[in-house]
Amino acid sequence: MNTRTLQHKVFLITKKSVQVDFLIKFFSSRMIVCAQTETLDIDESSLYASVILMIDFQAINPELIDEHMNTLNKNLPFPPIFGLFNLDQKYSAENLIRLTSWKNFRFCFLNNISEEQLLTGISAVAQGDYWLPRELLNAVLKKSHHSNDAAPKLQSTSLTKKEKVILNLISEGYSNTRIANSLFVTVHTVKRHIYNIFKKINVNNRVQAVQWLNSIDYNQREKINQGFQ
Repeated sequence: MNTRTLQHKVFLITKKSVQVDFLIKFFSSRMIVCAQTETLDIDESSLYASVILMIDFQAINPELIDEHMNTLNKNLPFPPIFGLFNLDQKYSAENLIRLTSWKNFRFCFLNNISEEQLLTGISAVAQGDYWLPRELLNAVLKKSHHSNDAAPKLQSTSLTKKEKVILNLISEGYSNTRIANSLFVTVHTVKRHIYNIFKKINVNNRVQAVQWLNSIDYNQREKINQGFQ
């Protein structure tokens, strides 16, 4: 994606440092509006759906993030996109699982991400996609597997064949753009199908959709897979 078309504003929630100043200048050089603040207490009038909150994992406790997002999602009809950056290689995915329940949680950037990967990730997030490390996705799926026996078996028969195909592609990590290219449809059409899928299976985001897919029993999963063939 050409970052010159990016209409989102990025808030870096982190302490001031030389590295942060460099990151702000880097975003500005790529025509991305960026500002920095040290706390989550941003005026709600400045927060809307096209705002991206990049929260420094080393500076803000995940529990505080969870509490703040609870407030924002209650107070704002269209809360801002948010995610984490500056994760080290030894981060605990288990500590982040709770954040995946929020529909506006979209990304985690490791601290070794390259500048070009960061731009690609921000652009993908702005288009409605997700940018999550495999370790976090695996942790969510493991949690789902452990709760399978206690959870009621969910019905999947209300999904159309096209929705089953798209759900499978989501579980494979496909972005909206990649799904659209694979099915020869527009990104808008993919988003509409995903909206319908989420509504039918009662989830808020892709992570929860994959978790739902892995929580249904074998026979139901086979029916979903048949839609992919």
